Amino acid sequence: MKDKFLKHVKKLHSHWIWIGAVSGNGYGAFRLTKMEGAHRAAWIIFNGKIPKNTHVLHKNSCHLPLCVNPNHLYLGTHKDNMADIAELGIRKGERNSNAKLTNSDVLKIRKLSKTHTQLELAKMFNVKEPAIWKIINNHTHVN
Repeated sequence: MKDKFLKHVKKLHSHWIWIGAVSGNGYGAFRLTKMEGAHRAAWIIFNGKIPKNTHVLHKNSCHLPLCVNPNHLYLGTHKDNMADIAELGIRKGERNSNAKLTNSDVLKIRKLSKTHTQLELAKMFNVKEPAIWKIINNHTHVN
């Protein structure tokens, strides 16, 4: 399994950059017995099982979502993960370089949601319907 995994890794200096499949959240994806984040798969392959309700996190010296170097990873809780996100200032809304919608779009969507269906809005703004639901219900793009 290790050899199959490493075929999707490019070693650059101390980082091991995942060059295989990438999921929608920007992290690598690799199938062990089930589809896993590539960083989680790296932990399992090089260190063993991940305890239930435990996250595999990137150390402060790394924080590259596509880095799968097991030396750059550690186990932590959901609370640890949220603290890392807060410390790094992970950007939300249009400040996120991956955002498809501007803050102005979000405000329009919320206003139009009173007279249009989520499917109509998704087509109008060229996004998927779950993204519209998240915006309308304030699960994303919190301004």
